Amino acid sequence: MDRGINIMKLNIFTIILVGLSIQTFAGQIASWKFDSSTKKLDDFSSKGNHIKMIGNAAKFGKKGFDENTKYAAEILGTEDTMMLIDAHEDFDSPSFSFIAHAKSAVQKDGKYRAVFYAREKDGFALYVSPRGNWELWTKGGGMTWNKNLISTVTENQWEQFLVSYNANERNPENLKQGRLQIWQNGELMVDTYTEYKAARSKLSIGSSTVGTANFKGLIDNIEFWDNALITLKSKSLSLPARLIEN
Repeated sequence: MDRGINIMKLNIFTIILVGLSIQTFAGQIASWKFDSSTKKLDDFSSKGNHIKMIGNAAKFGKKGFDENTKYAAEILGTEDTMMLIDAHEDFDSPSFSFIAHAKSAVQKDGKYRAVFYAREKDGFALYVSPRGNWELWTKGGGMTWNKNLISTVTENQWEQFLVSYNANERNPENLKQGRLQIWQNGELMVDTYTEYKAARSKLSIGSSTVGTANFKGLIDNIEFWDNALITLKSKSLSLPARLIEN
């Protein structure tokens, strides 16, 4: 089996960086892999957080981000199709971090297109915006969503996003806000404070949880933790496509 999309939650995992390493303590929540015999993506871990495919949401077996993630999921951008993961208490932590790889087939077409979606009244979502930007939305009990602009979308180019939200690193001017950091391809693009609460809802890969905001392109190797990564001060890092288990 080749690793496709993973969600991790205590075992030490290390992200190797140029001149720096980060350690985060995590125990596995799910391990989603491409199964060449059944032609689907599913959870092969003991946790059993399976993906439920509704409609013709994706094709599998496309070329992945690199040789270590051999296969990627091609998300077709078709409305009313979903790749859903049932809600689980392990996803409800006040801090979180994830790494995701995506290649958008469109630069901008007036639509929101979700890579990773974990929002209801609160939560977060990683989007391609209608104006052709990569954005991470967060919300934590307020009236409006915070739209964190990452960069302009480059069509048909693999992008790697590392997102870390630390609820314990408070904004001294607003103690309701924790620290959000986002790296794209190893470069720190966002370093700010924002409000966040876990959505306590289903998650979705490649769309919203109601089959809208459908992504169009390739998604590969998503990994999720129930805590923030150690806060980094470097603005430029070289990140690999994978985590290495110690």
